[in-house]
Amino acid sequence: MLSSTQHTHQTMKSALEWLDEEYDLPSDKVQSFQWLSLPSLFTTPPEHQHSELLSNVLQRLTAILDKCFDNHKPIPNKRSLHSSLSQLAQSSSHEAKVKKCLQLCLVSLDNVDEDQFSIVETSELAAMESKDQTISELKQQLTNQGDLEEAAELLRADEPILTSVVRMLQKKKEESQRENDELRSELASKTQKLEENERNLTQTQKTIKEMQARLNAISKEIVASDVIVTFSPNHFRLSGSYISNISGKWGSCFTKPVSTGIHRLSIRTFGTSDIYFGACDASDHPTYLNRFVHGSANAAMMLKSNGSLDPTGKNEIRNLSPREGQEWSAEADMEKRTLHFFLDRVQQANHFINIPVPLVFAIDTKTKDAPIEITFWGELKVSHVKNYGLGHNLR
Repeated sequence: MLSSTQHTHQTMKSALEWLDEEYDLPSDKVQSFQWLSLPSLFTTPPEHQHSELLSNVLQRLTAILDKCFDNHKPIPNKRSLHSSLSQLAQSSSHEAKVKKCLQLCLVSLDNVDEDQFSIVETSELAAMESKDQTISELKQQLTNQGDLEEAAELLRADEPILTSVVRMLQKKKEESQRENDELRSELASKTQKLEENERNLTQTQKTIKEMQARLNAISKEIVASDVIVTFSPNHFRLSGSYISNISGKWGSCFTKPVSTGIHRLSIRTFGTSDIYFGACDASDHPTYLNRFVHGSANAAMMLKSNGSLDPTGKNEIRNLSPREGQEWSAEADMEKRTLHFFLDRVQQANHFINIPVPLVFAIDTKTKDAPIEITFWGELKVSHVKNYGLGHNLR
């Protein structure tokens, strides 16, 4: 029970400070005195509310409600909080950020169960007790024997009228029942639409997050020196996201070794056909800094000029040849020990199997000053391989 003297009026600022305080469990907040004053906090007219403060309070409240849901913790006074938030959401004067925070907060509130107990002020309890007392007094008056006998006499005298009244009331009851059934049906339909809208909203929010993550990944600038970690300075220059051969002689450059998971390296080439791209045994690569690695028996490489795989020893084993500026990718799966090639994310028909593990990704080139852009480097959660195509043993 919470007395009226214990109830401290909160401002939007003090509510934000209280919501920001660290608690071990969400029950520490929803069972506290400050929780009771939240509904009245949101009844302040929108034009008198600071949008930034309001959106921050709603975000903190949403986080607490999500914790309660995750911990299967019911909350008290759910209905009064829902009523004040719903009333607040009906205003058209809110900024877009506040409207979004209100929608998310109401969704989180709907997901949380209501506690079987509610927190009320003692003044409200006194009002309830006063009503109970009044009802008891009325019952006591009706049980007075004299009143009951007089009422019975009146009923006997007015029986025909009462019968007519009863029939009329019965008819009204039936009409009311039909109206209630129609309202319940309409409510069920609207509830179903609301749930569907909430599911669509959740899916839309998930899609937006996924698209944002993809955009962030695309927009993140690749630094060549973060990817190519082993190379000869006499053969290669690294600048921004580009590498280029400065010697006019064959040379090879390599990524760091990888031994688990699925890894992908993507490049774009400009003005050169003398380039091999793929992977080789991690233990062999230091010996190929000043010469080509594509001739090694432990290297799985693809030639740009005709798309052939080397060292297969067969010129007819070819993929499509990368065009000028086209993204060319190699994806290695350490568990399956496969190396697939892609052109603009389209999987090529031929690939290597039984590749060495651990391995390094490798680039061979001898054309002087022809830029090679690195567009992606990293570990994948899901492989881009859609079918297994034609696999060729490396050894």
